Amino acid sequence: MHRPLSAAYPRGASLARRFRAGVFVTVVGLLLCCMYAPVRAANGLPNLGGGADLSLGDERRLGQQVMPNLHGSGLVVEDPLLNQYLYDLWQPVFNAAVARGDLASDMQAQFAWQLWLLNAPSINAFALPGGYFGFHLGLMASAPDDAALASVLAHELSHVTQRHIARIVARQESQAPWVLAAMLLGVATVGANADVGTALVVGGQAAAIQGQLNFSREMEQEADRQGLMVLSDAGFDPKGFVRLFDELQRANSLNDDGAFPYLRSHPLTSQRVADMQARLFGLPDTTASTAPPGLLNPDASALLRLRAQVLMTDSTEALLALASVTPPVGSVPATTRWQVGYQRAIAAWAAQRHADAWPPLLALLGATDTPEAVQQVLRETAIGWLAEPHALPPEVAVRVRQSVEGWLAAAQGDAQAGRRAALLVLAGLVAAPAASNLLGADVAQVRVDDAVQLLRSWLVRYPQDGLAWQLMSRLETAQNRPLAALRADAEFYITRELLPSARDRLKAARDLIARSKGAVNETDAAIIYARERWVLQAIADASAVRP
Repeated sequence: MHRPLSAAYPRGASLARRFRAGVFVTVVGLLLCCMYAPVRAANGLPNLGGGADLSLGDERRLGQQVMPNLHGSGLVVEDPLLNQYLYDLWQPVFNAAVARGDLASDMQAQFAWQLWLLNAPSINAFALPGGYFGFHLGLMASAPDDAALASVLAHELSHVTQRHIARIVARQESQAPWVLAAMLLGVATVGANADVGTALVVGGQAAAIQGQLNFSREMEQEADRQGLMVLSDAGFDPKGFVRLFDELQRANSLNDDGAFPYLRSHPLTSQRVADMQARLFGLPDTTASTAPPGLLNPDASALLRLRAQVLMTDSTEALLALASVTPPVGSVPATTRWQVGYQRAIAAWAAQRHADAWPPLLALLGATDTPEAVQQVLRETAIGWLAEPHALPPEVAVRVRQSVEGWLAAAQGDAQAGRRAALLVLAGLVAAPAASNLLGADVAQVRVDDAVQLLRSWLVRYPQDGLAWQLMSRLETAQNRPLAALRADAEFYITRELLPSARDRLKAARDLIARSKGAVNETDAAIIYARERWVLQAIADASAVRP
């Protein structure tokens, strides 16, 4: 069973889940970042070699082995709006790295290039073998602006493009195999046995402190150099990296409670600060704009970072406190009014006070001074709520029904233009049981047809979009197309690296084809057979990788 769409709007992680998140990142960040001390080159940067001891395919397969445990931890957040925001920042960074020649064509083709948000309040991010990246909601919520958050993406991407992880794993496989084994076992304990993971953290930390210090200085310097250039080429303000660390260090100095592991796995030494400041002088001055033109709206981005802050809030009491903030009156900046209103709405929703959530959201939607980018976030939030099985309060039901067709039309227009969040909330609503009541049966069916076609076009371009496959399964089921639904289920599991589950769904599809006695379209059957062969081969390949 995979998670319903309503899981995209969680209340927040429990304390146990947050603890497991800390264990996970500590194991990965510590053991990946403290393996060996590299040789220093003549220019002051490390001479790290070519990383040829570990192939690209083996590195990808190592990441594939880790990912099921990450997804099994229950920490992954699949919020359409926040994931859209993360990818809006990621895409220009990735494109800039490609344009610079940092990514060889075979690396582009073989690595996953998948980003995941984790429901944890700590300030952290990490890269896993094979192009898998994790970012905590705490980091997103704490970033002062888009450029600061994009700087983390550029920095972590540079760790991958420079083959840092490959070199670490390759050298440890020959010099200290127990370290690699501890890393993989530590990751495997996420969501299963936090005590075992804790023991691994303590042991690994005690054994490799000195290596961590030496390694971090050298490796982080190279990632800084590459990351700054990538960030600048992507159109972001390169000072974003410095602003982020200044903000985190200031907060950490006031409250060093262990909530800032990124500062420990990526220590900002005075040498790194000086080096970054020196390199900033040689980069274009982009202080007038912190994001590529036309990509991100700072007001909308601020709402989304606020959304991250609310979603990671753990207690109902804290959520109700956020929901009860007094709306500003008098002469206040419009951005303040939007942020307070949005905070009140989504905090009330997260606290299960659905009747209290709608009024502040509808008030913002009805305001005439909100820019289109802010309205877009508000509409997508409203449509996402409508996809969940909650009755509309009588006092807002009429207004919502009057507005929902316009919202859907706007969402469909955005989806046709390639906006993932709009596409997913559109598909989520029309797949929901409430769609017929809100839209009428005839209109709802038209929207189902629209959503199916949009999703199919999207998935041709982005076959790794797991949530889109999940929604496609629901829509195909609603259309009474069980074979297509089984294939969509299998593709969802493939995107999560849950290959045995994908194999089982494809076997069920093959059995359904056999029972149909030739009634199934030959092309559809051929796709099922081809995907099953691919999955079986991928399982065999993954089993061949040993620490």
